[in-house]
Amino acid sequence: MRTVTLPVLLISIFLAACASGNSAEVAGTYELVTVDGNPVPYTPSHEGGAPEVLSSTLILNTDGTFQMTMTYATSPGNSISRDFSGSYSLEGDNLQFEWEGAGTTPGTLNGDTLTFTNEGVVFAYSK
Repeated sequence: MRTVTLPVLLISIFLAACASGNSAEVAGTYELVTVDGNPVPYTPSHEGGAPEVLSSTLILNTDGTFQMTMTYATSPGNSISRDFSGSYSLEGDNLQFEWEGAGTTPGTLNGDTLTFTNEGVVFAYSK
């Protein structure tokens, strides 16, 4: 009975590891390249208005955590940066971001391009 159980257990573990994705493969630094399909800097259309997005860096760590810094224009020649963090999970090419102190955001990974939509605005990052 043990000879049948052990191979089944090992196969199950292997398949689960493959299905959940490999955070080591996606880990790294991503730079924001477009907002709603437009190169940055860009001011997205957003209910109530939105600041101009100047740049953003997203760092995915191998332990399933992330840090993001986004820089916005506050007035001509002035800017402010905001830092965000949280955790992420990977399932195939699909990412799920869980923002610290906020909700969750689904994303997708296509090669070295990571895309997610937050409050109706599409952000695309490149590694």
